[in-house]
Amino acid sequence: MGGSVFGSVLGTPSRLDVSGLGRNTYQKYLGSPARARTLEVPTAAHNKDENVYEDLTETNPEENSHHYMALLVESLNILGRLPDAIEEVRSQMESEIFAIVGRAAQHVLDSAYLQDQSQQQNTPRLLLDLLQLTFIQFRCVVQAHGCVLGSLRKVADSASQPYGDLQLYTMAEVWSKIQSVLQEVLRGYLDMEHASTNQNENTAKFSETDALDVGLYFAKKKPVRPKKSMFRFEASRHAISMDSYLREQRQFGSLNNLDQSTKLQETKHELVCAPSAKNITIVFMPLSKFIKEIEDGLGCQCTLHEFITDYIKKVFIQEVQCDMAQRVDSAARSMDALKFVTDHEMLKTLNLQRPVLQSACSIEQCVEELKGLSQGLPLYAEQFLTMVVAMLKDYKETCGAAYRDIVHPESEDKRVISATWAKDEDLNRFLKSLPNWLNLVQQQDNKVSDHEETPEDIRARNVKESEKLIEMVGDTTLPKYEILSDVRQLKTLAHLQEGLSWLAQRTFYMATCLPTASLRTPSLSENVMDIPPVSENIVQSLVAISREFEELGELCLLVLHLEVRVHCFYYLIPLAYQDNFFCSAEDVDTDVQVLKLNRDISAIEETMSVSLQTKKFKYIFEGLGHLIASILINSAEYIKRINEFGIKKL
Repeated sequence: MGGSVFGSVLGTPSRLDVSGLGRNTYQKYLGSPARARTLEVPTAAHNKDENVYEDLTETNPEENSHHYMALLVESLNILGRLPDAIEEVRSQMESEIFAIVGRAAQHVLDSAYLQDQSQQQNTPRLLLDLLQLTFIQFRCVVQAHGCVLGSLRKVADSASQPYGDLQLYTMAEVWSKIQSVLQEVLRGYLDMEHASTNQNENTAKFSETDALDVGLYFAKKKPVRPKKSMFRFEASRHAISMDSYLREQRQFGSLNNLDQSTKLQETKHELVCAPSAKNITIVFMPLSKFIKEIEDGLGCQCTLHEFITDYIKKVFIQEVQCDMAQRVDSAARSMDALKFVTDHEMLKTLNLQRPVLQSACSIEQCVEELKGLSQGLPLYAEQFLTMVVAMLKDYKETCGAAYRDIVHPESEDKRVISATWAKDEDLNRFLKSLPNWLNLVQQQDNKVSDHEETPEDIRARNVKESEKLIEMVGDTTLPKYEILSDVRQLKTLAHLQEGLSWLAQRTFYMATCLPTASLRTPSLSENVMDIPPVSENIVQSLVAISREFEELGELCLLVLHLEVRVHCFYYLIPLAYQDNFFCSAEDVDTDVQVLKLNRDISAIEETMSVSLQTKKFKYIFEGLGHLIASILINSAEYIKRINEFGIKKL
């Protein structure tokens, strides 16, 4: 009996050190601060000459926990039961620690339900509360064992002790049991059983021992003979009614729809949240701090550290890679990836003015998730950011292929003329040197324009551009395969342009938020991620990808700008070679080619107005009237015969 009482004192701490828990969380789970005390190990207890006496006048000897445990050790020594008590403590240590976790989980669930019955209880945040609560109690258990071992060593060192070489347990054993319990608890919450079935046969195991069933430790144990007491509130009608009420409400109320996976196998105890690999992101930081406490106590790396490291490297990161690969493939590789754009609600959420490709939003969501993982698991930020770089590179290639499919639909000798012009270095440089392009770029960067164009400036710019394009086309009639006659293709280019421009800004912003060894706080952003410095290669890769997104987006915009102008050449140049401008007064109806051009430009204008931002829409169509007039004037020399009615018709 002495060993059982002794073990219950060590395994069920009633006084908790709350220094590691916030005041709100402490009050939420532990009640009044007046009930909590810190277990400490007074150095005076290790004095070999100090005798332990019981103060019979004390109403509650457990008020002085250290003295009470020392008194129990001395009592067991007098009874000659110390070896049995030590063996009992050693054998029951792990099950008692599991019991602490079970009671803490029940307490977290009860408290969460009482605080807000309408709120969904099955959240990972409760797992964080559970770990914080159990860490407090584990610290208390360790302190209690330190007190007991101090008293045991005093007895062992006594010359009068009758046991010979008294075999004591060690603090390393205590920490080992705590780590073992935490590993088994984490196996359940991280869904490691399900994860292990998805691993290849050659995947390394996380521990050499077989996994223990967590349910065995949360299951009801064989009743232990209770200590006699006059009265216990736990057995009162009110306590029983409240306990039953909470359990019935969780069973039949708002929690009755939880998946069966949220319950430990073969037990009635519920997990505080659903098992998921992503739970590691919630508990990693507090778990790392507790691991450091263990390693400080042991003076070496602990098994829990290896357990978590192996899990993250060999399971979690691989699962994230597979999940991201599937999502990217689903978003960007399907045949209809270029047809779906964001809806109105998504536009409001993203604060966008015009729709972008749904695939671009999916990629951005994946990037944001990986950023979150980098901050939740900062020691592995480099791996997650490497995934970001690979994902964005892959999507850039996908967008490049989509662009090429639009502008190069057939053989190499039948290219779309607007795309060919946009890639021409001289013309590209010329168009980007004009004031309308420079103003557009400044507006993109949210900068005030350096130079506001006057009507004379606009006229001069339109003249320069028209002369350049007329010079490139000459009097050649353009074949139909050299234009994009399908407005849907132009709409896709517009959505692609908006998505690329948006992703370029997001990617560059992310690069400026990353700390590096050479520049801990990037000057271009105040929102630096709280992670260890990352390699310069990752930052440079993100900046380069951002620029590539921007360049491809600019190319799409230039193609749209040039395409509407090519359409003007396509429809108007053949007019000069017709003989219907020497006509009568009755034959002055608008030419068919002009009507086709009008319908074509109107359709493109209608599509672009809802697909592109206003400033980009303006860039595409501004100066188009001057070009049309220039084409007609330049083609006049090829008209063979014309009269006043023909001029009116023209």
